[in-house]
Amino acid sequence: MHRGADDCRGISGIIYVIRNGLQWQDAPEGFGSHRTLYNHFTRWRERGIFAKRFTTLAAQAGVPACLMIDSTHLKASLTVASLRKKGR
Repeated sequence: MHRGADDCRGISGIIYVIRNGLQWQDAPEGFGSHRTLYNHFTRWRERGIFAKRFTTLAAQAGVPACLMIDSTHLKASLTVASLRKKGR
């Protein structure tokens, strides 16, 4: 398999893991090794590749008709903050 196919499979695997809220080791084997997926993710994140791509895609999409906010992240952040205050 050539390099471009590996990158495409890696991006698909990373998106699959993030979209489904999985841990890296729970990624299906069809996307390759979970360690490779994680290494690609951290390397590309540090280089700013994801930020550039998502900024470009968001700019092309225009202004959305409606927005949705997922409060799961907020709840988790508040829980972590309260645990830190309690010294846990």
